[in-house]
Amino acid sequence: MSKVFFIPSFLDKQELRILCRDEPSASSLWKSYMQSGSLIFKDRSYDEAFTEIGSALQIAHYQLTITNTPTWRWAMRLVESTNLTVVILRQLGHQSVIGELLVAVEKQILALPDLKDCPPKRDARWLCRWCKSMSCKRRQEILANLYLQNKAFANPTHVH
Repeated sequence: MSKVFFIPSFLDKQELRILCRDEPSASSLWKSYMQSGSLIFKDRSYDEAFTEIGSALQIAHYQLTITNTPTWRWAMRLVESTNLTVVILRQLGHQSVIGELLVAVEKQILALPDLKDCPPKRDARWLCRWCKSMSCKRRQEILANLYLQNKAFANPTHVH
């Protein structure tokens, strides 16, 4: 990938390379950070949740940028991590940075080469529309309520 629009930095770069040494390791780590972050969010410990979800965001970003053929799964995970990051930023009172984050993620997704394994009628533009919808405060509120009720990840097997 020739352009990098943002580089989330919650994990040390060397640590990230070691922890994400292969697809299964990266996948397990992403799921773990997302699940623990959503549970911490439910406990209304927003600063700690931000760090956990930020790590998941960094892993998804890393997985998308280390390959010449990025997958739908990792692009979707980038958007999912971004969505929860947006919800947490809103709870922390940082609504002003949400727009910039969403634009950066959209640009990142659009800069990717064709995504491998896209489901029918899904592509990078579809992901960008989903991401763009998170700028709506009402959508942020609805998603925050789902996370607070622990319904967003009620069944860990449904996490992408």
